[in-house]
Amino acid sequence: QTCALPICLPLSFYVFLHAQKAATNFLFQAIAFWAVMLIIRKFTVPHWTLIPALLVMMLIVCLQGFIIAVPSTRFRDVAYMMSYVVQLLFYVTPVFWMTENVSKKHRWIVELNPFTHQVELLRAPLTGHAPAALHWWWTLGTLGVLAVVAISLLAMFRKRVVFWL
Repeated sequence: QTCALPICLPLSFYVFLHAQKAATNFLFQAIAFWAVMLIIRKFTVPHWTLIPALLVMMLIVCLQGFIIAVPSTRFRDVAYMMSYVVQLLFYVTPVFWMTENVSKKHRWIVELNPFTHQVELLRAPLTGHAPAALHWWWTLGTLGVLAVVAISLLAMFRKRVVFWL
């Protein structure tokens, strides 16, 4: 067990704490989403696939947290850079726009974006539909790649991270 700061907690505690904050934020946003859907009379019962999709997304958030945390502790500028990277990814991910609105010529860019499939994995059950199998495969593939990268980073740098704090 490696200690960080004066309290002896495992390093993974901080990543799980961040993931818990993200899950709480999502819960409050989901409540607001359902309230708005009730007001505009478009409320549908969420599809049962929302529960496994949320579990997969929580795993992805934790793995991304590990991947970002290791270089962020060594190089302080990574944390600032991530805000710009997330903003860029937000614009190329169909959050406020639909994939169907992109021309066929440029749709491949959207379809190769793993965040597109993660958004659709959550969007479909929230609107009462089952997500397509393609979105599940992309998201589970992303989860596998992130797991390999996170485990590799932790295996290489776990003992050094405390000295970088």
